Amino acid sequence: MAKRDEPIVAGFRSERWDVAVQNHLAKHLVLQDEEPRKRVERSRFLREEDDSSTLQGALTSVFEKLSSSYANALVCRSEEHDEQKCYHGEPELERLVATSRNESELRWAWVSWRNEMSKVKGLFTTSVALQNQGAWNNGYLDIGECWREELETSDLENVVEDLYRQIEPLYKLLHAVARFRLVQKYPDIVDPRGPIPAHLLGNMWAQNWASLIDIIWPRAKDNGSVTGALKRKNVTVTKMVKLAEDFYVSMGLPQLTSSFWENSVFERENRSEIACHGTAANMYRDNDYRILICAEVNAEDFYVIHHELGHVYYYMAYKDQPTIFMDGANSAFHEAVGDAVMYGVMTPQHMQRLGLISDSTPDDDLPFLLRQALSKVPQLPHSLVIDKWRWKVFNGEIKSSEYNEAWWAITRRYQGIEPPLPRSDFFFDPAAKFHVTDNTPYVR
Repeated sequence: MAKRDEPIVAGFRSERWDVAVQNHLAKHLVLQDEEPRKRVERSRFLREEDDSSTLQGALTSVFEKLSSSYANALVCRSEEHDEQKCYHGEPELERLVATSRNESELRWAWVSWRNEMSKVKGLFTTSVALQNQGAWNNGYLDIGECWREELETSDLENVVEDLYRQIEPLYKLLHAVARFRLVQKYPDIVDPRGPIPAHLLGNMWAQNWASLIDIIWPRAKDNGSVTGALKRKNVTVTKMVKLAEDFYVSMGLPQLTSSFWENSVFERENRSEIACHGTAANMYRDNDYRILICAEVNAEDFYVIHHELGHVYYYMAYKDQPTIFMDGANSAFHEAVGDAVMYGVMTPQHMQRLGLISDSTPDDDLPFLLRQALSKVPQLPHSLVIDKWRWKVFNGEIKSSEYNEAWWAITRRYQGIEPPLPRSDFFFDPAAKFHVTDNTPYVR
């Protein structure tokens, strides 16, 4: 567990020293090789000496307020015996939406969280203006162009649009199947020919529909239940992390460091102030790597732990590089490592090796593939929605007075979902997603 007097995720190098070194290198070091030159140039973003105490300070303050708003936001309601119960977005509301089949309860969770997070609209608008100022100072058209350049893919907007077109037929088929079953479940709520109400898809952001397996294919409900097996075996969250470590070690990678086990946070416990979105961190000192996750014993968190350890093992792989190159090839590589491993972990064969399911048969293939499709295919249009909307905000095409209207227009177009009730531009529904308040690019 993390030490109480030390941040979970924080840099330990002197920022002032980093700024001085990077600016000196960028201005005076002649590099013939394109890749190192680009990396040094990129390190100067928002680091100009005459801006460091003003623009950077203002941005840091806004980002801290946005992150804190997401981490500390609570929505409350009266439950049994009029007892007041309060929920964070992650993981409490997220799990309620995944398990409840009560339409009014789902509607309450979905609407209440978005109403609460709409309060940060002004902060977000300020962050856009400040980031764009930094981008202009460094020769970019807007901060969106800077984000896209990091992936080193020319014409990224068209590339991701083309990728979506490739999976669109499969997504539409999956959407039709889900809508058909949801019409049967909620005949007075779901239009058989229209968008699906977003609160009914088993996920706070409609990005993962795997929890709907009992509705979409009822006879697959208990087939190979990893969550049930983990609980029957009395597996703890710490044991899930250990099993994930064992998987990486079985591929010839080293064991996790002692500081990882000392400083990571695996469960919320009594820490009401922390942001519970799964996060991995390289502390840049003494083999100090950490993850933060408010996990419970269930299959989804078991998979997320494997994903986060993918980041940690990538950090460990480049630990001997010079500091300025101590990073992934780009952010997409970091995400790919964890997801590639996670696909191997999710297979019935591996679950069988762990003793979490009985011998798999060919009849298990279809439920497994359906779960995979429900889990991963909706993620693709969801990713496109988030950053297509932000790119348009950054370049000024979407004004602050149009945030919500534009968000739902793009969401209906790509995800085929709609809010359970009208949402005017008074609200700011994009802020319900961690990556928006955390200012983290999603297409990667």
